Amino acid sequence: MATKKNISFDEVSREFDQRVAGADAARADGLARLSTMRAVKDSRMKRERARLEAKLGPGHPRIVDIDNRLLLNAGMMRDLKLELSRARTEAPQVDKDTWILHGYVRDKTHQPAPNMKVALFDSAGAPISGVDHGCTDTNGYYKIKRKMTGVASLPAFVRVLSKSGAILYCDNFAVTPVAGTIDYREIILSGNELDCVPPIEPQGPPPTPFGPDDPETGTGQTVDTRPWTIRGHVSDGGNVFFAGLKLVMADKAGKPIEAMGTRITNEKGEYEFIHPPGPFAALINPPVDLFVQLLDANQKVWGISPPLRFEPGKTQNVNFTVTPPKEGFAKTPN
Repeated sequence: MATKKNISFDEVSREFDQRVAGADAARADGLARLSTMRAVKDSRMKRERARLEAKLGPGHPRIVDIDNRLLLNAGMMRDLKLELSRARTEAPQVDKDTWILHGYVRDKTHQPAPNMKVALFDSAGAPISGVDHGCTDTNGYYKIKRKMTGVASLPAFVRVLSKSGAILYCDNFAVTPVAGTIDYREIILSGNELDCVPPIEPQGPPPTPFGPDDPETGTGQTVDTRPWTIRGHVSDGGNVFFAGLKLVMADKAGKPIEAMGTRITNEKGEYEFIHPPGPFAALINPPVDLFVQLLDANQKVWGISPPLRFEPGKTQNVNFTVTPPKEGFAKTPN
């Protein structure tokens, strides 16, 4: 006779954490191999360019073609380096009374921005008391941790300051600290100092309530905190998929939404955006048209998705079919 075994929540949680950690390590290994392949390709193309330039001269069409492929490959190596640093970052651990904000700060060339102060401000532009700031390390990584016991979950805005106190970045999208959750925010600096003022426009109404009565809050409602997921792949329309390509989320004007970060296709040509609704209330109600953009190495739009709407709890698939140059792409047969 089979016997039943009761499995505790802690056992399930440990098993889940171990599997997630293993998946992150495997992804990092794959990105590292892809980065090595790209570096080898870069070295080979540079040697071939030097040989051809000595033979044909610097203005020959074959030299121009290699220069274009070197530029494309350099962009891929840069983006792979960024994605590899994300994959190698150990996920913060949070308890039921704590909220964490973490991410990266990079300069306008997408290189790490160390020794930057990342802090939270309220809608009036004043520092939020009781919240420690985070300082970026040599990889541009920062982490802010806050105990939420007895503290209201009010919208906060991220700012980045230099060592001298100059404001280098002001967030337009609020993040709302919630106990027991982790938020991720990646920031690209413009390179200019800013005169940062409080947001003039409201950042959107509170998240839409749903569901049955909430016995803990006594409000009769709970809030939908399920993430919105966009995933897909980039292929030639057949069985060849492309690794190392960059994707961003953009508004209807074509401007990338920096708070949503960038993604790089893996060895199977796959990518995935997962965003909790908390920081993006202004995109949800009223709904805003969003687009996934596929970029080439020169940061030019190479493909764009149909309009999408941020819907908590929804998963959407967005695939891209491209016809790339004969050289310069990592192809992975299915």
